[in-house]
Amino acid sequence: MKQTKQLPHPPRVKPPKDQFLVHDGMTMSVRRKQQFPEMLVRVLITMCGSIGTIGVLQGFFQFPVQLKPLFLFIVVLTLIMRGLRMISPKLGFGSILAAFASIPMLLMRFREPAVAGAGSIYHIMRKRILWRISFPPNEVDVEGWTEGQCVQLVFILIIIALVALLEYSDVLLSHPQSSRSGFWIRFLVTFPFLECGLYFGIETYSICVFLLAIFWLGTLAVSRRRTRAALRNA
Repeated sequence: MKQTKQLPHPPRVKPPKDQFLVHDGMTMSVRRKQQFPEMLVRVLITMCGSIGTIGVLQGFFQFPVQLKPLFLFIVVLTLIMRGLRMISPKLGFGSILAAFASIPMLLMRFREPAVAGAGSIYHIMRKRILWRISFPPNEVDVEGWTEGQCVQLVFILIIIALVALLEYSDVLLSHPQSSRSGFWIRFLVTFPFLECGLYFGIETYSICVFLLAIFWLGTLAVSRRRTRAALRNA
């Protein structure tokens, strides 16, 4: 028997972005709908929330810390966690758990500076809230650590917890069944700072209050978009 020769499959050619449809002498141009960059928008929204929260806190109490390294740490940590989530959801969730687990490890490693920094933060907040200057000065007695370095360490721990919580809330917001839990996490963590910034707008950084407002408007828009997409697919 003669074996029939199999013809090679023709190469697949991707359709152009602009397609022309000809029907009964009428020519129409059909253009593909551009996809909404949802991942990029959600990353920017999360950064606005974390940077705005730390900025409002620092603008109101004026702790002895440097904001630029803290903001850079927020951006790098958020991009790392979001990048791992884009590679693999399990890997991204593991990075969130690792961030939470690193906080007690850092506390055990730097016990004395963390305690001294927490004491300095409490002392500064008490003076600011009670509007008194009669408190005795806070003395930081840690070998090789200044008061600013101790407070900076505590802020690093706060930022790790804050970024991890916002990333976890973003994971919950991406699923329609758990979006309400993600919304309440963001509400409890960031909304008090937005309210404080709006009430004491003159006392803090106005740009950080504006970032928190963008964060909440973006959160409401993303959650509404997810809800509409879930209802459309149902």
